[in-house]
Amino acid sequence: MSEAERFQEAVQLEERAQLEERAQFEQRVRRASGDLTGAGSAAEAERVLRELLPDLVRELQFDRAAGSFGAWGLSTVIDENLGVPVIGRALFEALHALAGVGAAWPVGNAGLLHVYGYLLSTVQTPYGLKRERWLSVELGRALGQPGGFLGPLTASADTNTTLPSVGASAGAGAGAAESAGAGKSATAGGVDAPRGLVAGITSAVHPVLTAPGHQSAAQAFIDELAGEEREDVARAVLVSAAGCQAVVYGITTGSTMRVITAFPIAASTSVAEWIERFTAEPPRLRFNAVGHELPARSALAERVVTRL
Repeated sequence: MSEAERFQEAVQLEERAQLEERAQFEQRVRRASGDLTGAGSAAEAERVLRELLPDLVRELQFDRAAGSFGAWGLSTVIDENLGVPVIGRALFEALHALAGVGAAWPVGNAGLLHVYGYLLSTVQTPYGLKRERWLSVELGRALGQPGGFLGPLTASADTNTTLPSVGASAGAGAGAAESAGAGKSATAGGVDAPRGLVAGITSAVHPVLTAPGHQSAAQAFIDELAGEEREDVARAVLVSAAGCQAVVYGITTGSTMRVITAFPIAASTSVAEWIERFTAEPPRLRFNAVGHELPARSALAERVVTRL
């Protein structure tokens, strides 16, 4: 066997192992999601997470230490298409307590809800399960991450992760997570600590929102402004790379852009089609976003469309 053939065989073996690890993770997510649906309290939801998805808890711990959630805005847990919560209240409260982020049902941190919450949601939407955007690789490819965003979670689980219990972490409040710089690694003894799942996603989507004109993958963006002397600006950006497309959505209040969500769309959708569909209704908050003193689905005043 030639050196080139050995290399190709090694690549195929690695890809096969990654597929097997991803399938095993998906099985654990499905099992945990079912158990979480019946959780009657935040403590019970935390117990399920620790027992069945210790690697997910580990990533949340890294995100909390890195201050990752400060880069994300607010979202309601009530799906705008269905009018029902995408996760139960027990899981909602457990996630926010573990992250040290304050929340008042049904409005919480978009990073927690749209990443960790969506991974664990069992609610069928018109577009399928919310978790599919993270389990597939299309979103990652469109955002320059060919293997997707779940690499740390599809490797072997670390069952030795230690986190404060819900009772201990609930008192930390929003400031514990939001005081640190968004997306920065925490340090211990001068050594960078691993970043969490949300931190990795933030590093890919935040630059797209803040400066779409400087991103080669960005095809167009739409700003919808609140008006009436309000500072809120909702921005949607269409990105395309590696044969995949995605939409990234965030809200700016003052000079601070915060991420709300990201999801893949059909690769066959043209820029013109996306703009036409997005602008088919009057400007409003979308994708379960909540603005500053603006509830979900609030009407916005004006719209600016920019093709790149």
